[in-house]
Amino acid sequence: MEPNFLDKLIGVSFSFLDFLPFSFAAYFVISKKKKIELPDIFLFCFWISTAISFFIIFAMLLNYHFLGMPLEKTYFFILIAWTFIGASLFFIFLFLLSKISITSLIKIPSAFLFLCLIIFILFFYFKDAKIGLKMNDPFIYSPFEKTGVYSLIGIIFVCFLAFLLIIKEEFQKGKITWQNLSLLYNYFALFLYGIISFIRTFYFFPRPIIIEIFYFLIPYLVYLSRKEELKYEKS
Repeated sequence: MEPNFLDKLIGVSFSFLDFLPFSFAAYFVISKKKKIELPDIFLFCFWISTAISFFIIFAMLLNYHFLGMPLEKTYFFILIAWTFIGASLFFIFLFLLSKISITSLIKIPSAFLFLCLIIFILFFYFKDAKIGLKMNDPFIYSPFEKTGVYSLIGIIFVCFLAFLLIIKEEFQKGKITWQNLSLLYNYFALFLYGIISFIRTFYFFPRPIIIEIFYFLIPYLVYLSRKEELKYEKS
């Protein structure tokens, strides 16, 4: 059934609103920082890549539903959006690596192998993919879809485990204390994004709007993290 004007407007509007929280999160990561360290750069790149991917989805839906863009041309938008999603996964992996106490001899090959894995998944996902519609939104149908989805779920799960290990290690090292919860707020923001992404993996197009409301907690958590940092620096 063809969606009515209001359904289209709601879908496009929420696509734009999704872009905003991640843009603010990227801003708060580096806001008022005198010294920007490598983990900050990786975290900033993660949030900004995520914001760009959502903006591309917004631009695609706006053009398709309201500006008469043919369905075939949405393939390019979806490809670029997924490329930025792949980039965001790579940057969060680099962020996690930067927090783990292992040598560079392990970190550099691990980062390279992870990048190769992302490229491999994207290549085979789009290799024989066909553009179509799902719930009246443009969607990519790929023979590699199930494998790609399971791979993405596996990556998210591994990131969850890494988060837990890093939080435990940083509590033990005294980097996270009751007097300075800045790192913990950052990790909560990432953890929340991971949970929502885990659910959305099965519903990438269209987006479940109820779930997206929780995105607006993310920049608030990142803001609290930066606020704690500034308070700790002054004390």
